[in-house]
Amino acid sequence: MILKIDEKNPQVAARLCAAFNFVKKFPPAQKEKALHEIKRIVNHEKLSKNSRELLQSALV
Repeated sequence: MILKIDEKNPQVAARLCAAFNFVKKFPPAQKEKALHEIKRIVNHEKLSKNSRELLQSALV
């Protein structure tokens, strides 16, 4: 979903990426799945700079 939105409106996608900052508070099973998806999205070559930065901060 983030990747599709990012193609058309990178600013909105970046705002949605901010929601991933709460991943650290997820239970272990959900946290593992969420981190896997974040890594997949971050590795997408056409992801906008802003979205990439926000998602990378969620991985730290």
